[in-house]
Amino acid sequence: MELPNHSLHERRPAVRQERAIGLKFSGRTPSRALSQSGQAGWASAARTGAARALAGRVALAALALMLLAATARERLGNNAPFEERTLQIFAPAPLPNFAPSTDNVALQNVPTGWWATLGALPVFAGETAQALGPRGIVPFAVASLLLALGWLGASYLGEWRRPCVPLLLLLALQGFGAAFYFSSFRAPPRRLQTAFTAFDFHTHSTLSTGLMTPQQQVNWHRARGFRGLAFTEKNALMPAAEFAALQAANPDILLLNGYEYQSGRAHLLMLGLKRPPRERNLGHAIRDAKAQGAVVVVAHPWEPNRVSPTEFLRMGVDGFEAWNGRVWSRDLARLNKQRRLLATSATDDLSKSGSRCFTWTLLPPGLDDSGDVLRALRLKKTAVAHALDGRDTFAAYENRRAAMRGVGAVPLALGAAWGTLSRAQRINTVLGLVACLALLWMWGAQSHKRDTPLPGPQRAVGFLRRRRLSARGAAALLMAAAFIGSIAVAVVCLSWSSNLVSSSLTPLHAVFGWLLLDALFLWGLRLWQRAG
Repeated sequence: MELPNHSLHERRPAVRQERAIGLKFSGRTPSRALSQSGQAGWASAARTGAARALAGRVALAALALMLLAATARERLGNNAPFEERTLQIFAPAPLPNFAPSTDNVALQNVPTGWWATLGALPVFAGETAQALGPRGIVPFAVASLLLALGWLGASYLGEWRRPCVPLLLLLALQGFGAAFYFSSFRAPPRRLQTAFTAFDFHTHSTLSTGLMTPQQQVNWHRARGFRGLAFTEKNALMPAAEFAALQAANPDILLLNGYEYQSGRAHLLMLGLKRPPRERNLGHAIRDAKAQGAVVVVAHPWEPNRVSPTEFLRMGVDGFEAWNGRVWSRDLARLNKQRRLLATSATDDLSKSGSRCFTWTLLPPGLDDSGDVLRALRLKKTAVAHALDGRDTFAAYENRRAAMRGVGAVPLALGAAWGTLSRAQRINTVLGLVACLALLWMWGAQSHKRDTPLPGPQRAVGFLRRRRLSARGAAALLMAAAFIGSIAVAVVCLSWSSNLVSSSLTPLHAVFGWLLLDALFLWGLRLWQRAG
C-alpha cells in the first residue's frame, strides 16, 4: 500500500518541533543558534578572505623581487659554480708543436643570462631531473604521489580544495619529462677556450639512441667550445648524403662520420669507416675496420667489462676511452700513457642530454677537414682536457646511480641541482617557490570549511547503491587512455629509444602529445563528474 505524498509534509513540522524542543532544553533558542552559526560562518569567511589576500600580496612581492634579482645579477654573481671543478690536462707524451697545458687551455665562465636568472625555478627543476636521470622517474613518481595524497588528506581536515590525485600525478610525470628534455638546451656554465682543436669522438643523435637531432648536437658542441665532433651511432653509419648536407650547413665545425660497434662483450668506436663491419665476432670486426683504414678505440671499457685491456691490445685496438661523460679511470689513463696509446675522451651520455660538459679531446690546431683529424689520430697526437676528479671514478659513479634509485633519490637530486645554480639563481629559486606556494594557497583555500566525511565502508556501500557505474565506464576509459598514452609517449620519445619510430619524431612532439592527452584526461574527468 502506497503512502500519500502529503504524509511526508505532515512529518516535517514534527521534526522541526523536536529540534526546537532540543534547542530549548539545551539553553539555546533556534534564532540564537542560527545567529551564532551565521556569525561563525562570516568570521571563518573573513579569515579565509584575509589569508587569500595576504597570499596574493606575498606572490606579487616575490615576483617583483625576482625581477629585481634578475636585473641585479651582475652584482649578485652571475656565474654558475660548476661544482668548483678545475681543469686538468692529460698528455701521453710531449710531441713537437703540440704541448697543451693549463697555460694555453682554460675554462671560461659563461655568464647566466637575464632570462635564465628570472626562470631559475624551471632551471632548478631541469637540473633535478638530469640528476635523477631517466630511471629516477620512479622515485620521483613516488614522491609526487605522496605529496598529492598529503594534500588530499589535508583537504579532509582543513579549509582546502580537494585535489584530483590522478591529474596531479599525470602532470608531475609530464613535467619531469619536459624538464629533462629542455634542460639540455640551456647555455653551458663553462666553455673551453684554446687554440687547439677540441674534439668529441663519441656522440649519439636521434639516428640511433640520442635525444637530439644531428643539427642540435652540432649546436650543443659549438656552445661548449668544441671545434668538431664524430657521430658514432650505435651499430649504424650516418648516410653519406645526410652527413655531407650537415657538414655543408656547418662550415665552422669539423665533422667525422663514425660508428659504435656494440656486442655483448664490448663497445668499440670505429672512426673513418667506409662501410659498417660485416663481422659480428669482436676480433674479426676490429680487423675489418683496420683494413678500411679506420681508427679503433675502446669505448667506456669499464662497462661492459668482459674483455681485459691486454686482450684488447692483442686484437689491435689503438687506445682506450678513459674519460666518458662524468666517469673516468686512472688505471686506463695510466695505461694509455705507459704504452703510448691513443687517448680520447667523450661526452657520450652527456651529449644525449644535459647542459654541462666535463671532457674535451685536444688535437693540434689548424685542422681543416676530417682527413686531418684522422691523420692526427693515427699519429696519436691527442691530449685530454677534463674537469673530473676522484669523485668521478666508475665505482663512485655506480654508487651515485644506485643511490638515485633508492628512497632518498629526490633529496639527493635536489642537493645536486642546487649546487649548479648561481647566487642570483638560488635567490630566484627560493622566491619562485614562495610565489608558487602563495598562489597555491589562494587557489586551494575555501571560503568556509566543508563537512566532508572520511571514506569508509558505509560510504562505499552507499556510493555503489546510488551511482550507476556503467555511466562512468566511458569516462574511466578516457582517463586510463590518457595515462597509458602519456607513458607511451615518454618511452618512445624521451627514453632514447627513437629507433622504435621515425627519426623525424623528436621529444618536442612529445610535449604537444602530452597537451592533447591532458585535454583527453580532463574530458574524461568532466564526464565522470557529470555521471555522478
